[in-house]
Amino acid sequence: MASPHGKSPWDRDETRARVRAAATGGIARGPKALTVPAEKLASVGINTWDAKYSRPKLSCCGMPEPIDDRSASTEALRGDLADLPCFQLYVGWRRAQQVYRPMLQGQNPQRVYLMHLLDDHQELGVTGLARALVLDVGSASGLISRMEKEGLVERHRKGRNRVEVRVRLSRKGKALYRKLAGAIEVFDRELVASMKPSDVRGLQRVVKRFEDLSDEA
Repeated sequence: MASPHGKSPWDRDETRARVRAAATGGIARGPKALTVPAEKLASVGINTWDAKYSRPKLSCCGMPEPIDDRSASTEALRGDLADLPCFQLYVGWRRAQQVYRPMLQGQNPQRVYLMHLLDDHQELGVTGLARALVLDVGSASGLISRMEKEGLVERHRKGRNRVEVRVRLSRKGKALYRKLAGAIEVFDRELVASMKPSDVRGLQRVVKRFEDLSDEA
């Protein structure tokens, strides 16, 4: 059935809440009542288990009532978002940042990783640092400029025409990284020890898969 916009309702953003309510019989009044076959549920990411057991509280117009965010649990606020692997990785990254923050002495993980790369390789170009840190060159250049102003890294020109810009740790940057690296290594060992080897390998596989998908895009 075509919509006034020239697309079927399944191509438009009908909202998952309406589809879920329709699937469970929640919308039984008016011209917008819907009958939703299983294949349509699958096409919008709702499986039959959701359709059977997820029954949102509906308002008079057939839409879920607004949630009271002041008293709702975190799980209730996140709703279906919590089921998305990409969101779970985001939450994991945010939690990791919170755990690392006290031991990073005002630095963030991105800066520490950059210092780690320079400590490993002595010096690198901006493009190489950007590629290793999964940044575009502009973002990497901005990060380097800020760290240079703080005296943590140095830039110098290299090559026959002195066009190539190379980045290395300053003496101050090396001293700071030595302090941070020890604390991070201790924490990482404790973290890995608290996980099953299969969980660590599983996490590595998931991250690698995301990298592959990014390369294919």
